[in-house]
Amino acid sequence: LLKDRLIIQVHNDARLIIFDSLVRLHTGDENTSKDMAPLFDLFKQLADNGLAVLISHHNRKGVPGSYNPSQDMRGSSDILAAVDCHIALSRKDDGDYLEVRQTKNRYMKEMHPFKLQFIEQDGYSEFQYVGALQTKEDKRDEYKASGIQLLTAEPGLTKKLLLEKLNAEGIDVKLGALGNLLDELKDSGKVRTQPGERNAIHYFMVAEDENGSAAKTQ
Repeated sequence: LLKDRLIIQVHNDARLIIFDSLVRLHTGDENTSKDMAPLFDLFKQLADNGLAVLISHHNRKGVPGSYNPSQDMRGSSDILAAVDCHIALSRKDDGDYLEVRQTKNRYMKEMHPFKLQFIEQDGYSEFQYVGALQTKEDKRDEYKASGIQLLTAEPGLTKKLLLEKLNAEGIDVKLGALGNLLDELKDSGKVRTQPGERNAIHYFMVAEDENGSAAKTQ
């Protein structure tokens, strides 16, 4: 499958081989596991002999607003399944910023996503660390904390009013996601509901008394 049956000679105690890019290395069908699995078996042989193997690969064009760096990877799912670590780099709108997301790591917890900026000055260029990126979990924790704070300050808000107040604070949360969170808080005993006019449902935080038992608050 490798083009011209590549012969690799390792010199000067090299421990890293970079293949750039995957599409240039084979004559198989990128979309079928039948062709990709044997190819990655060859890469694994290199790794089994003490070499680190870095393979660059491209993502397909995803649907705007639904970026998923692992699922957007071009070709067979065997490609992602075969690697020990997957790091996705994305550049938006041809800007100077690069987002780095690790979606897979067999040996430890994936690192938190972060952003880099490409800098050119005084005859040299480099990437500078800008900061951590907000994950879905981070966003959920944010609107959860803000929702609890709002319900504590204004007991009896409906889901719709709570959503409007969260959005007014610049927190981008959808009605369905907020509903799931409120259901979770209710199931855990941290929130109670009360019916209102026109089938409205009002939400109240449940406080803990000094003995640690739940006490309903109005």
